Amino acid sequence: MTESPASKKPAAKRSLGNNAIGEFLAGPKGPRANSESAVSGYDYDRPYVGQEALLNYTAKDAVTAARYGKTVKAIQLSNSEYNSRFNRLSNQYNMKPPPDRGRIFSGYLFVRKLGTAEQYETWMPEEAFDDLYRSEPKESSSG
Repeated sequence: MTESPASKKPAAKRSLGNNAIGEFLAGPKGPRANSESAVSGYDYDRPYVGQEALLNYTAKDAVTAARYGKTVKAIQLSNSEYNSRFNRLSNQYNMKPPPDRGRIFSGYLFVRKLGTAEQYETWMPEEAFDDLYRSEPKESSSG
C-alpha cells in the first residue's frame, strides 16, 4: 500500500547554522583535519605558510631591482587569503595592510627587501606581479 502525497507530513526545516557548514567541510575526521577540506581539497593553512617555503622570483628590470631588491620570495594567494594572513601574522612579520576586499582577485603574497632591516610582506594582483617579476629556475638556490 502506498501513501498518498497529501498524507505525508512535510519534513521539518533544518537550519544550517554557522557550525553546520564548517562540520560539512571538515568531513569525518573533525575540524579541518590535515588542514584540507574533505570536499574541495583546499588547504586552509596555505595562507599561513612560512616565508622559508616561498619561491624565489627575480625582478625583470633594473629599476624594480634597485628599489625593492633583485630577488623576492613569493606565493600565489588571493587578496582575501592575504587578508587572513595579515590578520593572523601581522604581529609576527612586517606586513603592508591588505587591499580592499570588495572583490576577490588572484595575486601574489611576496617578501621584498630580503635579508634587510626593511624586509616586508605585501600583496599585489597577478598581472602587476607578472609585469615586474619572473620565477627563478627550480635548480637555482641563489637568493
